[in-house]
Amino acid sequence: EAALAGIRPFVGAFGDVDHEDELKLMHRMAFGIVIDGDGLKPCPGRDYRTVASRLVVREYAERMRCSALLAQLALRADRPLAAVINARLAVEEALNATVTDRGLPFTGDKWLSERLANQASDLAATYAPFRQLPENPARDAVRFVEAALVACTEMWGFDLSIGELAEVASWRNTDLQVLGIGDDRLLVSARAGALWSLDESEAETWQRLVSTGAAEPDALFGVGECDPEALTLCLHLHENGLLGLRWTHGVQIEGLNAKGSVKA
Repeated sequence: EAALAGIRPFVGAFGDVDHEDELKLMHRMAFGIVIDGDGLKPCPGRDYRTVASRLVVREYAERMRCSALLAQLALRADRPLAAVINARLAVEEALNATVTDRGLPFTGDKWLSERLANQASDLAATYAPFRQLPENPARDAVRFVEAALVACTEMWGFDLSIGELAEVASWRNTDLQVLGIGDDRLLVSARAGALWSLDESEAETWQRLVSTGAAEPDALFGVGECDPEALTLCLHLHENGLLGLRWTHGVQIEGLNAKGSVKA
């Protein structure tokens, strides 16, 4: 209840992976699972089923927002395959939020097609254009991403334009730093226990980024402030788990139902 009422993003809001597993268990118990013996009886005064559902809706709304941003950034970075993959993820995340908002218990991403076929057949047509990725992403990525954003907006009413999302998103440095050894420039991460060789252009781009103070661990630099070279580098680092994506606030869903209207 406290998390739902707060403004923080849900990513990491519930601690480590063990706590996340407990959260999933709470959802399954709220909706009922087959167990031996007497079932658990919730304390009066709290609607655990509603809390459990809204937690899933909130999480998937935020996932949708992230995938929608990454799809559009990938288009700008001329990464058509990454663009269409993230676009399809955004639609799937919007659908998972919608199905859960209807009161159906959450079953995980891998059962989405079955849920649409058996329990939410009216949404199957929404998903149909995105079940398969384009055969030629280089040719069809723009159309595919635009259609995915329209589908997500029609389901939830979010403003998913890149201008809107980039204002509230920042890249977060983990522990990356560039070291010079002779003529080589190496990007080093002690956390990942690895290093990578940068070409001259990449090294110059990183130096421009860190000149804003982003060299420090957990330092932030705005997504919307990146020039094309910085965007390409940041997206590549993010895909490899070396740059985080931090949002200024979570998605507020209180009082919102599917087909509602809210800013992301």
